[in-house]
Amino acid sequence: MKRLVLTGHRVINDACLETMEIILTDWYMAHTTGLTVISGGNLGTKWKPSGADRMWAKAAANLHIPYEIWVPKGYGEHYYSHSGDMMKRFNNMCKGASKVVYAPPTEPFHWQNNFVRNEMMVGTGTDFFSCSSIEPRLLLKKSNGGTADAVKEMAKNGISSVHWIRSTDGADMGEMPL
Repeated sequence: MKRLVLTGHRVINDACLETMEIILTDWYMAHTTGLTVISGGNLGTKWKPSGADRMWAKAAANLHIPYEIWVPKGYGEHYYSHSGDMMKRFNNMCKGASKVVYAPPTEPFHWQNNFVRNEMMVGTGTDFFSCSSIEPRLLLKKSNGGTADAVKEMAKNGISSVHWIRSTDGADMGEMPL
């Protein structure tokens, strides 16, 4: 069973969706059974609702590949309750998922639980992707940010390379060493 985990920025180029669909099509052709996409549940911002998590889930949905949404408990309410449109998008993304995992499952929402979620997502993955303007190995040197944290978790778990999708233009940069 292949479990494809992606981490990425909240604001990315719309071209990333097509790149993600091409990548997932290739993976599906190589692994016709037992392929699941893991998404962190972030929609982007109210100004540009196309975060990497949302696009990863959308690419999977477009291709009829099962996807899971991993979020801290209370995530949608905390980030999106101020905007009915954003909350609706979040709920629709969750509704289409084969599974919604609350990570951690019982604690009340705190923004730091995003990092716990990253650790848990990485722990369940078999193959890893980063949609960022920054090369994955350089994210290891950043001191903050969810994408950097997830890539650090990958390195901590012995992952030696990550498939990089450049978020500024959607270019598929391929496997990159950490």
